Amino acid sequence: LGTANKCHRENKRESAPCLCIAWSPEGRRVVTGFETGEIALWMAPAYNFDTLFQISPMGKAITSCCFTHNEKWLVIGDGDGLIRYFIHYDEKINFKAHKEAVTDVSFSFTDDKYVTGSLDHTMRIWDFETAAKGNPERELRGHGNNITSAQWHPQTPLIASSSQDYTVRIWDARTDEVSSILRHHKTEVSSTRWANNGMWLLTAGQDSKASIIDIRTMKELYSFQASGPLKSVSWHPTNEQVFSSGSMDGILEHWVVGLTEPQAIVKSAHDNSRRPHINALGYHPAGHLLVTGGQD
Repeated sequence: LGTANKCHRENKRESAPCLCIAWSPEGRRVVTGFETGEIALWMAPAYNFDTLFQISPMGKAITSCCFTHNEKWLVIGDGDGLIRYFIHYDEKINFKAHKEAVTDVSFSFTDDKYVTGSLDHTMRIWDFETAAKGNPERELRGHGNNITSAQWHPQTPLIASSSQDYTVRIWDARTDEVSSILRHHKTEVSSTRWANNGMWLLTAGQDSKASIIDIRTMKELYSFQASGPLKSVSWHPTNEQVFSSGSMDGILEHWVVGLTEPQAIVKSAHDNSRRPHINALGYHPAGHLLVTGGQD
């Protein structure tokens, strides 16, 4: 954390908000999705720009993106509710998954199923092979507002979701029932992320609070007060005691579990004068690089 400084900055050809980030599991490439309906492909470790693709029509943002664990497929969700399958960055399948924007995509640990969240207040569980028919295996209803994140547990059939209804919910993917409702945030919950240890769930809210939930007890284990309303969080992939948060004020903070103060701060990590939101964070699988995406 002592070297948590901005080491490289890239803009695609024209400035547009970056809404999602996905590293390929082997760490050689990172994909970023933009409000303009484009995705950009960057090459690690130098983070050199490679290719820009127009995926959705102009005005239909790329709102979510995720690789399968086996590295074969990239799945993208857009502002029109479409899901798109890519192999070697060539589109193979697209279908209407939701009535409104797909805000998150997350694969099960076996890659045969995935969950999507949407601004239509629902989450849907899909079988990867049959999803293109447009029929989800299950629809998860219960949130009273937009879904901001939907994340599959790394080892079990649990799904964590967050919403603008101020709640975090834990679901059993084998049923359409919610198993726990957590109300530890006072405002919109912007993001959730499972720790690799499978026992902790990290949540971030616009109340400037990050929390770690112990899913064995469904109790808040730690809480952290950030510098501003939080938009995104990400666990470090190799050190389960470390996570990072991005705020709506453009501040990037790095935290260590058990310590109440951030151990490193990058002020003005993004500096759009009107909306300096850090919309997305993505650690390289080895943990030595962190990519941030903002409104600038």
